[in-house]
Amino acid sequence: MSDLVESLEPSPSKARRRYAPLMLALAMALLISACIPASAGAPNGHGGGRHKKNPPPPQEEAPDPPNNPPADPGDPADPLSADLGVYRGAANTGGVDNYGNWLGTSVDVAEDFFAGTNWSTIESPGWWVSSWEGTGYRMSYGVPIIPDTGGSLATGASGAYNDHFRRLAELLVSGGQSDAILRLGWEFNGNWYRWRAKADPVGFIGYWRQIVNTMRSVPGADFAFDWNPTLGLNDWEGGTPFYAEDAYPGDEYVDYVGVDVYDQSWASGYQDPAVRWNEIYHGERGLVFWRNFAQNHGKPLSIPEWGVSERDDGHGGGDAPSFIQNMRDFIASSNVEYHVYFEFDHTDGAHMLSDGQFPQSAALYRELVGSG
Repeated sequence: MSDLVESLEPSPSKARRRYAPLMLALAMALLISACIPASAGAPNGHGGGRHKKNPPPPQEEAPDPPNNPPADPGDPADPLSADLGVYRGAANTGGVDNYGNWLGTSVDVAEDFFAGTNWSTIESPGWWVSSWEGTGYRMSYGVPIIPDTGGSLATGASGAYNDHFRRLAELLVSGGQSDAILRLGWEFNGNWYRWRAKADPVGFIGYWRQIVNTMRSVPGADFAFDWNPTLGLNDWEGGTPFYAEDAYPGDEYVDYVGVDVYDQSWASGYQDPAVRWNEIYHGERGLVFWRNFAQNHGKPLSIPEWGVSERDDGHGGGDAPSFIQNMRDFIASSNVEYHVYFEFDHTDGAHMLSDGQFPQSAALYRELVGSG
């Protein structure tokens, strides 16, 4: 992904060597391109992961989730107690520092993604860990659980991959990141990653438990495991949706219930910000559902990725201050542990606030979340 590689140029990313190790530079470029795994397909759905490209099958107007009362939108004056996070690109420590300066407040959580190129990049992400070591940020890492070279959920559930995650845990502990938040196999309810749970939900559950038990067993480990679907119903292969809760590994193995939220929609009338928010908030497997799900399981909610969205296909909301206000109010009125703004323009959508492309959203975000 050329935009991702560009984000890794000068500081504080991996420096380009001038010349001599040309082959090494090319190899590292391939590694860096895997920091956020590419879409494995053309997912369907609304409001969730950045990879969505096609509309879901026609549905009736989104009802409230069954057997769950509507959520109280909360008082907009409520302070945000949730930790503030941001994603600024791979190992971009300076970008996170600059973002805090732009926002006028300190950032608590820095987010990053390990490369899933092969087992070595998953178990030994030394560049990422060393880059963030000593920065003072609590880390939230997207952790691939099946590499591009292949593997299966069933094999993982057998314990065959445990040594890879033991070595990863040891590296994180030695790198001063024993309290990292780990988003194992994030957005597993979509169809764009190799670990899509619809293919084998029982295997996903067993594999998740194997990883958690293995990493917790490492001396000094104090990780938080974030079970992180994306918003809505996304994997419609075979004509039926996949319900993320069918891959829930159990309260003993989960610290946070996370959900990714972007201002995009394929609902009829989606150009209206109110229509988009109604779907994001009240829609099937929307924010109301996941807040209630987390509460019912005694877990804090997290928002590991969220942002405004400008998409080439026109299904993003663009400069949408109402989305910023609604998300802020939801976070303030819910038991949210941390939230991460996706301050990065990816190949499938623009989200950055600090570069001036969404002036109304940026101004309101700084007022509501920053120092104003």
